[in-house]
Amino acid sequence: MSDGVIQLVAPCIRCGVMFIADPETVPSVWVHVLTRCSIQPDGRPIVPCAADTVKEPLCVLCASLFNHINGRSVPLLHLFPRARTDLITIAAVVPS
Repeated sequence: MSDGVIQLVAPCIRCGVMFIADPETVPSVWVHVLTRCSIQPDGRPIVPCAADTVKEPLCVLCASLFNHINGRSVPLLHLFPRARTDLITIAAVVPS
């Protein structure tokens, strides 16, 4: 009997492309369960590992985009074009 291999088949949280990856090593990002991005509905940033967050996979191309940004300020909708912005209080996110 041979050892089984587990493969993850999932859509990328950023672009939605279905891809196959190793679940132990797949690049991923923490997102809020409702907004599907790194912002809570009240406009505050999420806290990774919080009860209302999940870790979602990134495809190779989107993972390289996140790595390339490397801490620079990038518009939320550029990083999470599929975010549920209708659920986010935008006034809390955009400084006045």
